[in-house]
Amino acid sequence: FDVNGKKTMWWSQGIIREYVKRAQCFIREYDQFMLNKNVYLNGTRTLAENMADNIGLRQSWLAYKIFQSENDVQLPGLKDYTSDKLFFLAYANVWCHKPDDGSSAVTEDDHSPNNVRVVGSLRNSREFADVWRCPVDSPMNPSKKCFVW
Repeated sequence: FDVNGKKTMWWSQGIIREYVKRAQCFIREYDQFMLNKNVYLNGTRTLAENMADNIGLRQSWLAYKIFQSENDVQLPGLKDYTSDKLFFLAYANVWCHKPDDGSSAVTEDDHSPNNVRVVGSLRNSREFADVWRCPVDSPMNPSKKCFVW
């Protein structure tokens, strides 16, 4: 919106081109998720929510690191897990659900199925790969990651 409250395009053509390029990365990546035999996710349909999941994970990580700098606490009974590992375990746990056949996600839902929301976001996270020491070019640490900023 401009100073008068009128809706206006404020992105330059260069920013628009860069955004489209980054969005295409997410579309290509999420199109590869097989939901069941011969049924793939529609990365175009789920694009906005997939990008939001990836951005949300990144912003949550940054907020967590600020909090952690003053409040790093080890949980009893989980000494084998650093607080950074527990962050990512908690993130994944949010999306726990009883899996279905995935068919409704292909035809109706703008959100990816929960398991794809977890895997898709985490595999694009450099921090996740560093914390869990995922080898480069492994399924959870592809060398080419999608990102918005």
